[in-house]
Amino acid sequence: MKTKLTAMFVLLIVAMIASACGGSPPQGEAVSVLSQQEAAEMIGSALGAFNTGDYAAWSRDWNDSMKAMIDEKGFQDYRSQVLATYGQYVLLESVEIQPGANKGYVRWVAIANFEKGRIKFGFGFLNDGREITGILPEAVE
Repeated sequence: MKTKLTAMFVLLIVAMIASACGGSPPQGEAVSVLSQQEAAEMIGSALGAFNTGDYAAWSRDWNDSMKAMIDEKGFQDYRSQVLATYGQYVLLESVEIQPGANKGYVRWVAIANFEKGRIKFGFGFLNDGREITGILPEAVE
């Protein structure tokens, strides 16, 4: 189930590319200061905030560049489109670590179940960082 690119989606892709964790093939070893449990808790918390429309909680773990690129209005617009297509977030199916597109970065890839489908989110981090440097949402068929 593919959806049209939205302004928010484009901003998320730009943020991901800017963090050097975009859609390029993974490079090197996947190393993170976050444990899988920490990453899952962070992502689950963000998706819970997505359900309630709480921008402050959704963006709590973003770095300053992400916060500067995606404001609350952009978040609410994207959220409305996701809710219309997928419904509410239900549960986090899986969280796995992958190497980032460039050395020094890592992706935590989460599969999230919504009422009407699944979305794969790639959350980019510096290997030694605890702040999200980019998010790449993708429909799962």
